[in-house]
Amino acid sequence: MKKLLVLLAVLTLSFTLTACNGEEDLPETMTMAELDGFMGRSDVQYIDLRNFDERMKAGYIEGFEVIPYFDYLKYQGILSDANGGWVFDTGEIGAVGSMREMFNEDKTILLMCGSGTRAQYVMDALLSLGYENVINIGGYAAYIEADGEAVVLGGESFYINMDAKGTYTPGTYFGVSDGLYLATVVINDAGGIQSVFFDAVTCDTDTDADDVKDSDCTTKQAKGDDYGMVTYGSAVQEWYLQANEVAVAVVANQGWDTDGIDDLAGVTITVTGFEDALEDALTQATD
Repeated sequence: MKKLLVLLAVLTLSFTLTACNGEEDLPETMTMAELDGFMGRSDVQYIDLRNFDERMKAGYIEGFEVIPYFDYLKYQGILSDANGGWVFDTGEIGAVGSMREMFNEDKTILLMCGSGTRAQYVMDALLSLGYENVINIGGYAAYIEADGEAVVLGGESFYINMDAKGTYTPGTYFGVSDGLYLATVVINDAGGIQSVFFDAVTCDTDTDADDVKDSDCTTKQAKGDDYGMVTYGSAVQEWYLQANEVAVAVVANQGWDTDGIDDLAGVTITVTGFEDALEDALTQATD
């Protein structure tokens, strides 16, 4: 009987503590659509891995601290996707102590970025160090789509001038795909992707209106508004503007991020040729 009373007392105390705390147990996985139900908790570390300029331009989620992957972790040699492809390898952690100082092992860590790619990579790195409670909750765009309550809108003109750091050979490289798609890539002195310019050859001009295309070709960037993509298609902005948005995304991500580019608002053009042309240019920068 005495043991039963002790057991009942323990159960009552446990129920009381849970009720007073009022916080739901954290799940093993979480999506952006579920995030609002777990905001503002003292047992959680909320981390945004985007660069400061990327975050301030696109917007952010209130309550998340910033540990930029490119501008800090990679730039300082703390953690770097040296092998490419965002597949973590244990040799890519350059400073274990710094990782442990920044990421609190005593809390559940929620990681986010632009699309979830960087978050997954950092999550894999932390798990390799023995962390147990780390969740990749995905990208900021998914939180917007889920009508998240903690959105702080960004400003389109926000920019921080900081050279990206990488492993490419400095210089300017020209990539081509299918003889149509072009990529000009500038690698800075720190080995990072400084700028990207996409273009495509077009031979659709019929100057004398005789239903025969001119033999001379130009490019869609050169034609600009005259290419007339908006006037005859479902696109909301001209071809060159869409191409430039893809280029900005590549620089922000220091490479091609399919999920992030697929989520770009207003970009409806086919981008496969861009990806191949970029790969051609970066291959030259690796040789």
